[in-house]
Amino acid sequence: MVNVGDGRSVSDVLPDDELWQKTWSSNFESALKTARTFLPMLEKSKGCFLFVSSIAGLEAFGAPTDYSTAKTAIIALAKNMARKLAPNVRVNVIAPGNVYFKGGSWDGKIQQDKKRVDEIIKSTVPMDRFATPQEVADSAVFLCSDKASFITGATGLLGKKYAEAVACYGGTPILLDLSQQSVDYLANELNEKYKVDSVGFEIDITNEEKIENNAKQLIEKFGRIDGLVNNAANNPKVEDSSKVNFSRLENFPIDTWNDDLSVGLTGSFLCAKHYGHKIAQNSNGGSIVNISSDLGLIAPDQRLYKKDNVDDNLQNVKPVTYSVVKTGLIGLTRYLATYWADKGVRCNVMCPGGVENGQPIDFLKEVNARIPMGRMAKSDEYQGTLIWMLSDASSYLNGSIVPVDGGRTVW
Repeated sequence: MVNVGDGRSVSDVLPDDELWQKTWSSNFESALKTARTFLPMLEKSKGCFLFVSSIAGLEAFGAPTDYSTAKTAIIALAKNMARKLAPNVRVNVIAPGNVYFKGGSWDGKIQQDKKRVDEIIKSTVPMDRFATPQEVADSAVFLCSDKASFITGATGLLGKKYAEAVACYGGTPILLDLSQQSVDYLANELNEKYKVDSVGFEIDITNEEKIENNAKQLIEKFGRIDGLVNNAANNPKVEDSSKVNFSRLENFPIDTWNDDLSVGLTGSFLCAKHYGHKIAQNSNGGSIVNISSDLGLIAPDQRLYKKDNVDDNLQNVKPVTYSVVKTGLIGLTRYLATYWADKGVRCNVMCPGGVENGQPIDFLKEVNARIPMGRMAKSDEYQGTLIWMLSDASSYLNGSIVPVDGGRTVW
């Protein structure tokens, strides 16, 4: 973990050479030297770098020019190292917001003009407070014990892995899907293996009445709801057709459009409306995690699906609804992140990359060439990120878009 810098906070617009060099040296150059020192060991052990930048490296909001520049450079360093060192060494960076601690720079400002600092907090931070040092430190660990979390689409390929992760770390997975037999089987499996109290419900998440009643039922059973994972979605397939290719935009059926948006967006909205409302009634709030995709951040590369000797109007494409739904979930996340922030409810979105699951070798070769780590994900590789986002280890993470894609969206 590379956390360097002087923590200075002044109002310089264009600092003199001495101050510039001091800031650059204590931030970026220190990070670079630390990385050079430990790189041989991490390459040997296939370890991980975690750089600590700052929100000042992501956006301009009044931080000193030299500080913002150095922190932006650390993010660029991490991205470039991630590309070049994958897949043997993983490289990531966290960018904390303002941190308050006794004797720190913000402590001094509060002593001088508390009213002004309060105005700054209210105008820039939806959660109406700065982070604590412990909250930033906790971003490197996670804990999820004794928390009841809903998981929609729980019996799907990734839904099962999310449920298993919650159970493994001591939480209570509440499983929602379209088959009672499937959710019962998974709940029993989790309860036997992890000694938890998982339960499953056959729920169509586009049916608001059923969701509302289920939320009330679960409050009666568990007393509280701590988390929600909006994972359910139709997965529009890229399919062949001898006459008409319905995956193509010009042929895409309006009924399929409505069905896909109903599950992926309307269903997530309804779950947030009712389960999220219950979370907001907790004394300490909770966490909502929406599951988007790397294709919520970038457009699908339709060349991946193109086949030789097939007419253009019959070529397969990734259907439009996938991109629309996954991008829409990012917008829903931003809205929810500010809506219940005063109640302690955080909302963030994970953007996973594709999972290897029996795809043709030619397809894997093409898609792997577009990923710095040179491969698609394994189905269990999103578990750690999910637990971190659900748990108090990420207690100051709110409104964040978290790509977990092997670096694909870096390119």
